[in-house]
Amino acid sequence: MNSGTILLIIWWIQLFYTFGRKCIPDDFQYEYTECDNNGERWRVAVPKMNNLECNDEVPLPIRGVNCSFTCGAGMYLDIVTQRCQLCPKGTYSLGDGIRYDVFDEIPPNFEVENVNILPERNIDTNMEAIEDCPIRKGWIVRNAELIYVPSPCLSKFTYNVDLIRPGYVEYVYRLPRNNRALIFNVNVRNDKCRSYRDEMKQLMGNNLKKKGSSEEGNDWYRDRIELKSGHNVISWTVMSYRLDAFYNNDVITISHIDVYGT
Repeated sequence: MNSGTILLIIWWIQLFYTFGRKCIPDDFQYEYTECDNNGERWRVAVPKMNNLECNDEVPLPIRGVNCSFTCGAGMYLDIVTQRCQLCPKGTYSLGDGIRYDVFDEIPPNFEVENVNILPERNIDTNMEAIEDCPIRKGWIVRNAELIYVPSPCLSKFTYNVDLIRPGYVEYVYRLPRNNRALIFNVNVRNDKCRSYRDEMKQLMGNNLKKKGSSEEGNDWYRDRIELKSGHNVISWTVMSYRLDAFYNNDVITISHIDVYGT
């Protein structure tokens, strides 16, 4: 039993012995404790109000469903009953997965890193300096879309996730079919550090012919990468080796990212 679980149970005991009014179920919301090494957890009642004092009817902590349990697609786990229920009309569930398809901003657990690894490229044909890693280029969110805009810097879009079981990441993206300026690579690693020299070697070792399955023969592609259980770091890395104005329209768009095994 981890420290978080012990603290929650101590809180419940203290609450039980505090004099106050008789509480009702609507005074509480339920939460799960963190999973222990065996995938076990507890379901505990947490007061909706910080100053709630009860002398009766405090829900007891009960053992929760195992952390490895998931409902099927189209259903969700109701924490009150601890049973799978059909999703409400107008909503959906991926089961043991999560979908990212709303990009008003960079989503949680994602980060963008732009690195100037070839500073000598930041000189235009008139020998004038170009802005170092422009903020409106590389991986950005624009008009509720996640896109890559050609940049003089290496741009990396990274997602960190802890999987309960082996799973996969699947993503749908648009890559200009006739583009000749972008090097695009997706890889998965654990917490081990990588140097930017290694990043460059891997990028140069891949080419744009290595794509996922085409969606109806157009510029949209779907790709899937298998993931191991535990911590995974997934990176979408792009570098443009032609900075001419002609190639500035070679924009990559990611429409959605699905991660299974959560």
